Amino acid sequence: MRVGFDVAPLSMNRAGEWRYATALLQALRELGDLELSELTPARHEPGGAVHRLAYQALAEGVYYPFLLARQARRARVDLVHHPRHLVPPELGLPGPSVVTVHDVLPLSRPEYFSRLILRRYQLLARGAVKRARLVLTGSRHSAAEISERLGVAPEKIRVTPYGVGERFRPVEVGAGEPYVLCVGTLEPRKNLIGAVRAFEAVSRDFPDHRLVVVGGRGWKDDRLEGVLRSSPARIDRRGRVSEEDLVRLYSGADCFLFPTLGEGFGFPLLEAMACGAPVVASDRDSLPELAGAAAVLTDPQDADALASALWTVLSSADRRAELRELGLERSARFSWPECARQTVDAYHEALEG
Repeated sequence: MRVGFDVAPLSMNRAGEWRYATALLQALRELGDLELSELTPARHEPGGAVHRLAYQALAEGVYYPFLLARQARRARVDLVHHPRHLVPPELGLPGPSVVTVHDVLPLSRPEYFSRLILRRYQLLARGAVKRARLVLTGSRHSAAEISERLGVAPEKIRVTPYGVGERFRPVEVGAGEPYVLCVGTLEPRKNLIGAVRAFEAVSRDFPDHRLVVVGGRGWKDDRLEGVLRSSPARIDRRGRVSEEDLVRLYSGADCFLFPTLGEGFGFPLLEAMACGAPVVASDRDSLPELAGAAAVLTDPQDADALASALWTVLSSADRRAELRELGLERSARFSWPECARQTVDAYHEALEG
């Protein structure tokens, strides 16, 4: 079986979609059950914001409508996989397509997205899932949302749970000040203001702790910037960090705090557990499905409940040790080789019609 893997999304998004596409592509190569051809609008990665915008315009205006099918025919592929679902019409594909939909948050949580994103989502997502032979996603929660919000028949959706990269494992870290870790783009949906308020509420009982915030600036982050500057608590802002530094931060945290208000899959939760961090997380969307009993789950919009959950973890070494063991066991169930095997099964199913 020859599969054309659309790698254009690798240069458009450096968040969860990028992590999914790069990890799955590598796992498919290692599986060795198929021939892979990378389909791309350009041979070189765009550098800088201006080049990325030009790359996206090229992809959506020329590559998908005209060049993708030509590349697919030249590579003699049997099937095309889009690892991102914001795909304009692909004219003249030689075979069926499979598309991965990570979430429908712009439809289920529109208040957390700009009007431009909402318009693009409505314009592109419905057409992509309609044209695809099968739709893949990472969780049962997302599958139900895709069916309801995008009108996709349940029998057309396959859940292929995503994995945790092998680099996300506990590492030795030197002794230092204890800290609580938050990871997420600085935008309202990640509820980092809720994290700051919860940390402020417990900081009197844990004066040696600081809150470490990792993530780049995002949409509507002005209010959060103000909260971070004015907070009386000890807050250490790191911005974007390397994956190696992220693993060290996960491994050394007394608690990973993830009070997101909406999440299609939630890579940070699994990555934190895989590194041995005790987790306090939101009880929304796919997170209960991923975490099971291996994290303390609470209402992210209940300030008292969030602070109480954080206090419970920080105040008990035994509870932290229990959550570490549960998290390591739970995260080990999510692997990219298994995701790749289930994805290949979906390819065969799509080709069989």
